[in-house]
Amino acid sequence: MTNHLKHFAVAGLFGLYDHSITFNMDRRITAIIGPNGRGKTVCLKLIEALFSRRYEYFVEFPYGLIQFTFLNGEVISIVPRIMLPDAGDDETHETPIIEIEFSDSNGKKENWEPSILKNDDYIVRRLSRYVPFLTRMGPNRWVDDRDGELLTSSEVVRRHRNELPSRLQRHFEDDEPTAFSELIEAIDCQLIETQRLLVLGQDDQFIRWHHTTHRPVPRSMVSELAVRSKAEHLKEIIESTLAQYATLSQSLDRTFPRRVLEHLGSDHLDEISLRAQLEELDEKRSKLMSAGVLDKEMEPVSIAAEKIEAEVAKVLEIYVADTNEKLKVFDLLLAKLSTLTELISQRFIDKTLEIDRAEGFKVSYAGDREIPLEKLSSGEQHQLILVYDLLFEVKNNSLILIDEPELSLHVSWQKKFIEGLEKMIALNGFDVVIATHSPPLVAEHFDLTVELGDVEEPK
Repeated sequence: MTNHLKHFAVAGLFGLYDHSITFNMDRRITAIIGPNGRGKTVCLKLIEALFSRRYEYFVEFPYGLIQFTFLNGEVISIVPRIMLPDAGDDETHETPIIEIEFSDSNGKKENWEPSILKNDDYIVRRLSRYVPFLTRMGPNRWVDDRDGELLTSSEVVRRHRNELPSRLQRHFEDDEPTAFSELIEAIDCQLIETQRLLVLGQDDQFIRWHHTTHRPVPRSMVSELAVRSKAEHLKEIIESTLAQYATLSQSLDRTFPRRVLEHLGSDHLDEISLRAQLEELDEKRSKLMSAGVLDKEMEPVSIAAEKIEAEVAKVLEIYVADTNEKLKVFDLLLAKLSTLTELISQRFIDKTLEIDRAEGFKVSYAGDREIPLEKLSSGEQHQLILVYDLLFEVKNNSLILIDEPELSLHVSWQKKFIEGLEKMIALNGFDVVIATHSPPLVAEHFDLTVELGDVEEPK
């Protein structure tokens, strides 16, 4: 059964705030608004941390209780704890940990403490013997000497635990309930942070592109890599769909003569209906050609104005049925491409996004002069990447968390943002939680908002 996160609550955040966020399950969009400093972004990161099992994030700041409630009745509660050092232990500092309580849909409860928080620093100090490119920078902080990336102990362990001897790996064997594991793994949760094009590295000369690699690349190359990879990905999707179309076409074409002969003695569509269906096929082909998927050299089916003979009509009826079945392969792709070009055309001024089988997509000025993708403004690149990802790279039933989507958005774009999201959700079936400061973004959709504190301007 499909499941969704329907409520998130945190008590005593920073020792000050109690937040309760009920998600809009009908429209599948929830917008968190509130003054700076109330923890909007932190709430998004806490949600992402659960689904990615980044338990170290739950000990970075004070709170009393965090609770996740799911549509099918499961509840996950997280309580901060302190682990005292054992008697005679050389380490004298207290270790912050968490206790997790999982209540399944029948109310059965199980509790455990993630072992990675209790053992990560201990194990990582030993791990450095087996992974020589790690250098300790301080408590719970390590640097990967190969690329300068800063890591927490937990991140180090998650990446390199398989390089540990089995006696050390046993320190991280949790007694997670199977139902808990299945629940959080069934929902693909992605956090889209304010830097959507790039993530700054330790060295200002290098930045990491978070979509594909943890290795650093020069600043001058990042935008090109980010935008062009989307175009390349779309090219692959189009090629794959065309391959499905070709395979199905070959299968139907092999049996076409036999099926025509079998159909000759049966009834056939009236002429008006048959001509209407042929016109619909031509219209669909035309849309696919305009979308850049099919070759524009394809000729429409031209039927003479005179009466269609019965035997010819029966052949055409099989042809119509086969062609409809072949073109169904493109239905979802065409809907997504149409939405992509529609939404981007609303955001780009004097520029046109064109789908291209050889390049995926390209952008040109109104006068048809092509623009290198990396030469688009940062705002245009942000929008192109964000819309593309939500249409083509988000899995069905995902939970997408977007921090400050208004960044790099003109006010006129902000006003259309929710409507664009709804179109993409209709095609791709995901849930969205937004943290925003922008009144124009939610002005006409206040039913989607959850206020974290007073959002009224002081008088």
